[in-house]
Amino acid sequence: MILGAFVVIYSLIRLALSSRAGAESNVAIPWFGGKKIELKGPAWLLLVAIGVLMIASPLLTAFAQKSSDVTIPPITVQRVQENERLPDENYASFRFVSDLSMLDLRQSQKTPWYSYFRSFLNEDEKKKIKPAILRNVMVVRKVLPADEMVFSYSTSGTLVVRCLSHPANYKEKQVTQNGMTTDTWAITVDVSAMPMNSNFEIIVEATYYDSFSNPGSSYYSTYANRQDENEDLSVALTFPDDKPMKNMTVMEFPPNGGPGTIFGGSGRAYAEPKGLNYYWTTINTRSEYYYKLAWSW
Repeated sequence: MILGAFVVIYSLIRLALSSRAGAESNVAIPWFGGKKIELKGPAWLLLVAIGVLMIASPLLTAFAQKSSDVTIPPITVQRVQENERLPDENYASFRFVSDLSMLDLRQSQKTPWYSYFRSFLNEDEKKKIKPAILRNVMVVRKVLPADEMVFSYSTSGTLVVRCLSHPANYKEKQVTQNGMTTDTWAITVDVSAMPMNSNFEIIVEATYYDSFSNPGSSYYSTYANRQDENEDLSVALTFPDDKPMKNMTVMEFPPNGGPGTIFGGSGRAYAEPKGLNYYWTTINTRSEYYYKLAWSW
């Protein structure tokens, strides 16, 4: 950018000096070894164009960049006003066989250089930094007639959600509670074609922007659904190569909001020796219990 600005200013100054002297608008560019590159007549226009292109090149490069792995926003998302309600989750007609959360944190700790340039022209780009990508794979059984299934996702940062397995409608709302604002999405998934009493997969992908960038947000929670049947709950975490996990604590919380305790149920965990991957799983037998995996970097 600096070199481009120099080229433009130099060309315009030389043009002004040449015009004032009544001479042709030639431009001489200093070169190595005391030599010069002479541009005759209107060639200065080309030089100015090259300079402008050099100035704009960082911005052009920035907008050409793309994060290697983020959720593509749905074509239509309905923004819900503060006084409107989002659809409620409706799981009474379904049974969850398993729920696997795969959270990729490898991009969540750094802001790419091109994000600063993008934010100059697009206010929303300021919020789309440090992405963490969640893929939620659920095996579900329809036990009562139902055409739709509603899921909710929320974060204190910025959120983009998309269902990868089924057609869906999306509603987003900024929810403020106790002085804290969260970006909340409700996804209404079309399951009308799914047969009764047969297992099927629902896959939801979500990108959480700037949601795991401070020590107070270094955790992920999953929960068991309201049902009598057992449910296989699993979480897989992937950490950045330059910021691995140091330790992990798994807490459990009852559905009535009571105090959490160290997980004491039957489960399995695997921590990769270098701290780059962590996997935890349990066969849940307690309806609506919450499980919080908290780590230090």
